Amino acid sequence: MSGKREQGNYNAVVKATRDYHLAREHESLETRLLRAVVNNIRDALIYISPAGKVVLYNAAAISLLNTNRNITGDKADDLLTLYTDTDKAVKLSDIIKITRRATERSDLRMRDADGSYINLRLNIIPIKSEYDRSHQTDGTIIMAADITDEKSLDDERDEFISVVSHELRTPVAITEGALSNLQLLMDHGDDPRAFADTLNAAHKQILYLGQMVNDLSTLSRAQRGVYMDNEQIDIASFMASLESKYRDEARERHLNLIVDIGITGKVIVPSMVIEEIMQNFITNALKYTPKGKIVIGAKPAPGKSGYARFYVTDSGIGMSLEDQRHIFERFWRSEDYRTRRTSGTGLGLHVVDQLARKINAKVNVESKLNEGSTFSIDLPVDNKDVKK
Repeated sequence: MSGKREQGNYNAVVKATRDYHLAREHESLETRLLRAVVNNIRDALIYISPAGKVVLYNAAAISLLNTNRNITGDKADDLLTLYTDTDKAVKLSDIIKITRRATERSDLRMRDADGSYINLRLNIIPIKSEYDRSHQTDGTIIMAADITDEKSLDDERDEFISVVSHELRTPVAITEGALSNLQLLMDHGDDPRAFADTLNAAHKQILYLGQMVNDLSTLSRAQRGVYMDNEQIDIASFMASLESKYRDEARERHLNLIVDIGITGKVIVPSMVIEEIMQNFITNALKYTPKGKIVIGAKPAPGKSGYARFYVTDSGIGMSLEDQRHIFERFWRSEDYRTRRTSGTGLGLHVVDQLARKINAKVNVESKLNEGSTFSIDLPVDNKDVKK
């Protein structure tokens, strides 16, 4: 009888031991799964105890904090040094104290080790028992993401909208005033010949607005990557099309338009890009060359095998070194009175610069005041078809 009892006790111990190990294995599996899930969350995740110390964190948190050490047990206030936009220090622990429900904030920055700031999107999530009606929590989960680039783009967009609105205000006001004067003249039965100056003023501003809309549309397409697929553009045919398009305008301005082709074959580039860039080079040359000549050319790019250099050279008014530092800025226009006499949105060369950047190219500028300018860009050619 005692033997059966001992055997039963033994079996019970074996079962209990087996159940214990199974439970531990199950717990270990759940822990590994939990860690795998936490570490695969893209945003930084930090679980903070009621005492304000780090209990759990993921790989993204280590990356955001720019450290490779174990931060378990560290004070959260020491890890996340937070500041407002006005550089006022804010303690994370103070934020946690007043947070009763899950809250998102995007108005705080973290100071990095090098002294620079990182804009953060913070989600503060208090952990509380479902049945606990008190204000006590079992800790707080902080989820943080670096939104510095996103905020920079938002700020840039807001600034751009503000500048565009300012630039549009003047031509709209001039057009509205011109048309109001025209209506007044018509109501009074004045001589129709008196309408000419008013109509010309309104028409000039409408053309300006149309050009701005076109420039903004091109800039938008460039930034969104629309119509940016590479094509094979025949160099000779493309240059001939440019000559045909601008020959009459050059003749009207008494300018000698010369086409110089020193390379043939096909260039590999989105057609929208090369057309917009070269057209902008040419229209600027026509606008700022009161007399002389304009050369539209294509040749092997100096020192760059497999590339063609497309360029436009004029004998116009040229640019100072100071002006050359600013020509690719949005809405920038030179203070040179000769430039101010011409119409322009100040967006053309900015659009050119953005298009060039999209295809990993660079616009080259050579200019001397009163001696003309050369604008160029180097583009890859199909080496199988190139002839020099």
